[in-house]
Amino acid sequence: MGRPREIYLGALATTIFTFLFGNMGKMLAPLEYHTILLATLGGLSIGLIALAFPQTLFFSEASSSKGA
Repeated sequence: MGRPREIYLGALATTIFTFLFGNMGKMLAPLEYHTILLATLGGLSIGLIALAFPQTLFFSEASSSKGA
């Protein structure tokens, strides 16, 4: 009736996602007025995501070429 492993992995991923994004404001609050540092951290984050999942760089490429 379902796959327990996938259910547990999904629950774990949801818990991690909720914790990280729920606390992101608290973690970055001390950097609120350091815009250069925040922009650098944002760029590094996007770069790390692209490094781990290269396909994320091209999600909208196909849909944007259809309209042209």
